[in-house]
Amino acid sequence: MQNYSDERHIADLEQVEELISKNINDEFFGITDLNGIKTLPPSISKMVKVSLLTIDNCREFNEISAAMIEMKALKWLRFVYCQHKNLPVGLSRLTQLRKLSLNENQYSLKTNWEELGKMQGIESLELSQSLVNLRGKVPKVIFSLKKLQFLYLDNNKLKHLPGEISQLKELITLDLGNNKLSQLPYEMSQLKELVTLELGENQFHEFPDVLLLLPKLRNLTINAEAINNIPFELFDMQALKTLSITGKNTKKYPAISEVEKFFNLTRQAQLDSDFINLVLNVLKYPQLYDELEINELILLLNCKLETVINNSLERLELMLSNSFSGISSGDNLLISGKSFEHKNTLKQKLELKDIVVHSKLSKKVTHVLLSQDLKSLEFLNNHEIVLLTEKMLHKALSEEDKEIIFSDPAEYESSLNKIRELLASDDTNSIMLAFNLIQNYGLIDSLLTDLLFVYKKTQSESVRKAIILLLKKEGNFEFSVDLKKRMPLFKINKEKTLSKSLLFYSTKYKIETTRLVKLIFDKTKMGRHFALMHFETKDKIDFFEAIIKDRQLNLSNCDLEKLPEDFEIFSDKVNSIDLNFNSFADIPIKALLKLKNLKELKFVNAKIWHYPEALLKLDKLECLIVPSSFAQLASAELLSTLKKRKVSIIYAMI
Repeated sequence: MQNYSDERHIADLEQVEELISKNINDEFFGITDLNGIKTLPPSISKMVKVSLLTIDNCREFNEISAAMIEMKALKWLRFVYCQHKNLPVGLSRLTQLRKLSLNENQYSLKTNWEELGKMQGIESLELSQSLVNLRGKVPKVIFSLKKLQFLYLDNNKLKHLPGEISQLKELITLDLGNNKLSQLPYEMSQLKELVTLELGENQFHEFPDVLLLLPKLRNLTINAEAINNIPFELFDMQALKTLSITGKNTKKYPAISEVEKFFNLTRQAQLDSDFINLVLNVLKYPQLYDELEINELILLLNCKLETVINNSLERLELMLSNSFSGISSGDNLLISGKSFEHKNTLKQKLELKDIVVHSKLSKKVTHVLLSQDLKSLEFLNNHEIVLLTEKMLHKALSEEDKEIIFSDPAEYESSLNKIRELLASDDTNSIMLAFNLIQNYGLIDSLLTDLLFVYKKTQSESVRKAIILLLKKEGNFEFSVDLKKRMPLFKINKEKTLSKSLLFYSTKYKIETTRLVKLIFDKTKMGRHFALMHFETKDKIDFFEAIIKDRQLNLSNCDLEKLPEDFEIFSDKVNSIDLNFNSFADIPIKALLKLKNLKELKFVNAKIWHYPEALLKLDKLECLIVPSSFAQLASAELLSTLKKRKVSIIYAMI
């Protein structure tokens, strides 16, 4: 009598045979979740075009068959998620391999590592999350692979890296991310060809100086604690083009994001080393602002870092305000760099007061507006010129206009419309100008709702901060909003229950429903997220009716993690849906199955690693747009059935 395991093996073998016969001319082939199979059948040798072979979650697969050795086109072999404790017997006989992926296995010191040591042709080796049982050690046989160019040892709880790594003279990319490394061996300085190094989420408390000795290092990812000391030499590494910092705890390391941004700025433009050091010093020690001279503060305006510029201007304001005598008719003002208002708008204001505006420094200039990109420090030192900040200038210009009374209703309405246009802009300068006008004209009560929606919409911290300050100063109520928790619209003090109904907000705040819908981010993509997840069904239909064009619904880049329970409201209206670049952990198949007429699905998402066979239940599907990894991650049965149904599969690069 045949036992159960034998029956399972025969069933799995028959399934593999069928897959081989159906995909005989494919370049990529794989088997998934076949735990009864121990090796591939002789017919695999007939797949002469296969260059990538994937064995995924096949825990009993333990032997390389003679037929596999005959696959001369095979260059990349993936044994992943198999929980193997040993390498397959005969692995080293695959002399044609150049790339070997052994991720998500359970190797140990007892593993037959000698098989790997014989594979001297390997150029790329992946051992992600497969060395955890080695208790922080790395098999030294890896360092004997002289042709190795790409090595991935991430997520292995490594504590130390052997000095033998310096033997990998051809190494180009090294991924050591998400381990427990606290130091690197000095021998790493011998990796002269290393281009990409991933060290994120390790335990470096200080920057590993050995990295400064890698002459060709181009891409570096490192944890925030290591970079917190901001080594100046890092900015001198000419080959280094990209710096990525992980674990950005803004409370613990407030300057980390600024360091990353400033590094990228230094790669785009050649900056003086003294200037770089000055910026890095104030990032690390904010108390330095109180000790800097005016010339140094003005120099910092050129660093293009919002925090540094604001801190410098704040300090300059204090230093200059005591000597500021105002600006009046007949004065000559230089406007250099950016300003809250567009230059032409500001110029017109100044010309009304008979103030002459210049774009270049000359002997005629009597006043200079301090802003970004002002580099003529030497000239300022040699001439008696009054320096003023934008805040000082606006104060001087608005002193005569503080008490503005709108006697003409048309003038009042015109001012409201003008400010609303500025608030609807994506330009930060225009929004800041709107804030100044709101304050000067005393229009805060008429524009509360507009400000609340701008706060929801904007990605700029300076704009958010300005709104809160404006509301605290002029609005006389507590303002709070939590976008991450997807709170409905906004939260007013003492309001216990928050409705999801448009009619509720329309009635409460005396706004027409149509205008309220338009105000919700003017139907931008974050507005779509909010409407999709928080509106009542009837309001949801009204909101999306204008968005659905030619039966297509675009929900790309909406930061979606799931789809709503009432997703069937789109069933009769939509046959194409775009879910590209969201935050799904998996394909929302239950919601998609509610779209009975779905013909096209766009789902390009870097986080997805599993494609359920339930996709086949979308029986009207004609086109599937997915990332290039779909061919490797989808099951052979799913790929085969889609192909049989003649579903067009379009691969997109992420």
